[in-house]
Amino acid sequence: MIIHLTKNQLEWSEIQAHEDFARLDNIIATHQAEVFYYKNDDVTIRATIKIIEHGRSNNRFEVLTNSYAHVHPDMVRLEFKDGHKIGEFDNFEEAKEAAQLYFNHHHHAK
Repeated sequence: MIIHLTKNQLEWSEIQAHEDFARLDNIIATHQAEVFYYKNDDVTIRATIKIIEHGRSNNRFEVLTNSYAHVHPDMVRLEFKDGHKIGEFDNFEEAKEAAQLYFNHHHHAK
């Protein structure tokens, strides 16, 4: 069953930094917009866009895509592709705008 499908506007929420991003130093905050979330008894599929706020002074906001599946019952995680980097930006609003433009071009429901 489809749990969530973004059709127009991305909705952002702050999340705890995932272990995928533990390799990145100096993370202040991670924000996520759910693009697609599907779940049944056998598989969970998610596609998200994340904004990671770093502590460094220039281009502090990194925008990444992340898509993966969890295959049940053993919860084997399968990455569709390692997070695609959309870009780095000076402030949160620029990062959100870039993420929205990327979504409109690549993910928007037709």
